[in-house]
Amino acid sequence: MRIGIVGSGKIGGLVGTLWSRAGHEMVFSSRHPENLAGLVALAGNGAKAGTPEEAIAFGDVVLLSIPLASLPAFGRERGELLGRKPVLDTSNPFPSRDGPMAEEVRQSGRGTGPYLRASGSSVRSTPYWIERSRARRIGLGRGSAFRSHRMTKRHCRLPPHW
Repeated sequence: MRIGIVGSGKIGGLVGTLWSRAGHEMVFSSRHPENLAGLVALAGNGAKAGTPEEAIAFGDVVLLSIPLASLPAFGRERGELLGRKPVLDTSNPFPSRDGPMAEEVRQSGRGTGPYLRASGSSVRSTPYWIERSRARRIGLGRGSAFRSHRMTKRHCRLPPHW
């Protein structure tokens, strides 16, 4: 499957690396794709770096892994690019980082999808977890406190053809 990653930090970088190593075609993106050479090399399997627009255009599916506070602007500026593509959103509402918006999302119970659904895309909020030791075995997360991640059809409640 062709997957575009928008936001190649801790979550997007790890999940994309696992997917690449599982045989999927990947384009990792960030605002500074020139800084992704190490991640692309680690992912292997022909993974590439690009801009968010290039990752969206490339992917049959898009993994959106940006801070929650960035979603409204992202939806306004790039929502049309998503078209009707499936979008897996890893945004988590952290009040200390995202402010009142995070509290609103937490209290509403609606998740982050409403910020992107106007584009017509199918948005799924994704749980993520894998033990840290697995991330370290593939060279990610060494010495850091971030949680590693696992996304499966069952956990994300994705249609069988994804």
